[in-house]
Amino acid sequence: MLKTGSSYAAGALLLAVTVSSGSAYAGETVWKIEPENSSIAFASIKNDAVGETHHFNGVSGSVDAAGQVTVDIDLASVETYIDIRNERMNEFVFNNIPTATLSAEVEMEDLSSLDVGASTTTDAF
Repeated sequence: MLKTGSSYAAGALLLAVTVSSGSAYAGETVWKIEPENSSIAFASIKNDAVGETHHFNGVSGSVDAAGQVTVDIDLASVETYIDIRNERMNEFVFNNIPTATLSAEVEMEDLSSLDVGASTTTDAF
């Protein structure tokens, strides 16, 4: 929870990514995030009462054969549906940093057994 003046702001990150399989090189399979089917969203609360949901339009990344996940977020692609707020988020919250990277690990058994076009939910740690 962040305290700003006399109001509090809280946020949560929601990550939903879709990956597809592809060959990176010589027998090693890499799962690539499908940006058009993936989203990263977050929520904010202003004046202790008004909840708003925002998202990022630019998401990319992959899962390697060992289960290492990398998700890159284009911070300049933040979408709050208020242009000046988008600009201020980039300047004051993200400090004009272009990219945030999330890293995690998944059990590859959860992905490697999927049929083409199938989906699953798995824990990341």
